[in-house]
Amino acid sequence: MAEAATLYNKYRPDKFADAGQSIVVRVLQSQLASGRFPAAYLLQGPAGCGKTTIARIMAAAMVCQERGDSLEPCGVCKNCCSVKARRHRDVIEENCADNSGIDDVRTIIDERLRIAPSVGDYRVFILDEVQRLSRDAQGAMLKHLEEPPPHVKFFLCTSEPDKLLHALQTRCQRHVIKPFSTEALTALLVKVATAEGVEVDEDGLTMLAESSSGSARQGLVYLEHALELGGTGIEQAAQVLGRGPSGLCRDLLLAVVECQDVSLVRMADVVKSEGLDRSAVFEECLRILTNIQRAMVLGEDLAAHPIQGPVAAKYKRGSLNAVSQFLVDAVSKMRGGAAEEALFQLTLLRASEFIRTKRAEAKKPVEA
Repeated sequence: MAEAATLYNKYRPDKFADAGQSIVVRVLQSQLASGRFPAAYLLQGPAGCGKTTIARIMAAAMVCQERGDSLEPCGVCKNCCSVKARRHRDVIEENCADNSGIDDVRTIIDERLRIAPSVGDYRVFILDEVQRLSRDAQGAMLKHLEEPPPHVKFFLCTSEPDKLLHALQTRCQRHVIKPFSTEALTALLVKVATAEGVEVDEDGLTMLAESSSGSARQGLVYLEHALELGGTGIEQAAQVLGRGPSGLCRDLLLAVVECQDVSLVRMADVVKSEGLDRSAVFEECLRILTNIQRAMVLGEDLAAHPIQGPVAAKYKRGSLNAVSQFLVDAVSKMRGGAAEEALFQLTLLRASEFIRTKRAEAKKPVEA
């Protein structure tokens, strides 16, 4: 039995209209309209944001048999289907993490460079993780980019452009692939969950989107895990992210602001006994506080929100900012082991003590 495709591969865009990255797409479609293409493209940006996807769509459009005047690949002709299946003889895709030496470059490129395209006008090389090429291999690539045959086009995809030779970068037309916004990622997750016939809980999907660092791939990996746990709600999202029950972070923040040290120690024990990711728990607390900060600035009412509402009702801006800073500092220092366990509890108690001290100071009479 064939293995089911992951959600990321199943819903991977094969049209520019679905790929996001409007500025990059506008330039590429302008080139399709004119028929004039640079010899090499450098697509740079974070992992999972569409570098290789956009390269594939552009390659499909360049070899498409039925595109005509359209600025999209048709998606159904033999060439488009072959590109999508990664079987097209003139669209060569390689991961440089697995082929990083100068001999690999010679095998992948040199032997195919001078051969005319088997179908259509172009032979396209898509090199993913190109920063993993050795210095010598990058030097060999440079020679090909300086004087490529007119039918050869390169797409170099990288998440770390600073690791590429400067001369290599300057031979390419550079395009910056940006992380997706939380709103765009949430919309994507809603679309995929709906297509999968799953009941949508937008709060849970927003939590997954916010934790995906702008990566569509990561968001869909999280969604797939949530579906395996039974749904798209906040409870499933919290489990996927290692944050425990959704009410835990709310209760932690309330215990901090109410200076309930005994409750804080007991909840720290719960985090330990449940095997939760302490860093993820603090990150979720930070997400709650950040959303409350935003609501305060914009004048939004969170009273009806089951998680953020009770916390917003207790926190003033000064306390909110201070506790956020305690959490940020703790997350940056967490390295696992016994020290992390101690740091988790210490951070909660220090935050509680800070608020207790500030309140005591506020009650002191002002001297004349």
